[in-house]
Amino acid sequence: MLGFDSSTIRKTRKASFVASAASRQKGAYAVEFAFVFVIFFLVLYGIITYGLIFAAQQSMNFAAENGARASLQWQAGNAALTLETRAEKALEVSKDHSSWVDQMAGGNKLKMVACSVQLKEPEPEDETRIFQVLAYPDDSNKSLCSLTNTAVDANKLEVVIYYPYQEAPMIPYLGPSSIMSVAVPTALQGRATVDLGIALDHSS
Repeated sequence: MLGFDSSTIRKTRKASFVASAASRQKGAYAVEFAFVFVIFFLVLYGIITYGLIFAAQQSMNFAAENGARASLQWQAGNAALTLETRAEKALEVSKDHSSWVDQMAGGNKLKMVACSVQLKEPEPEDETRIFQVLAYPDDSNKSLCSLTNTAVDANKLEVVIYYPYQEAPMIPYLGPSSIMSVAVPTALQGRATVDLGIALDHSS
């Protein structure tokens, strides 16, 4: 009788130990899954974030290049294309090609400017040629222009697309923005320059 009770007790203890071990194993699986999931999510977040940044940068470069080319295009029936007309055309084309980036950023986040260096009218008593940098549609974003007010950049038109990424990221920050700002670029820029002298020669 005593032996039977001892056997029953041993079996009960063994079953309890097995159940406890299984429970501990499940807990270990849960902890391992949590670690793996966090690492996997961070890797996936980084791939998506930097993939979109790379795509946005390439799109902005493409948009600026196409906008700059559009300013050179000859338009039938408009022999005297003014600088304002060319700049407006360049910005219109650039906006069309980069619209998806602006939408991802929240809308109206991209700054676009067409810069050009033109000759000022010399004063009667001074025949020195003085150049000035002009920005379209207004001078508020003139600081984005890289052209200089010298004869080297005369008659050139530069299209600049500026995206303050840290202010309006396409993917929400994962954690404090002060920490994420170290991992992402401050801003993205697309820039292209053409020589309007080519178009002016063909239009004359």
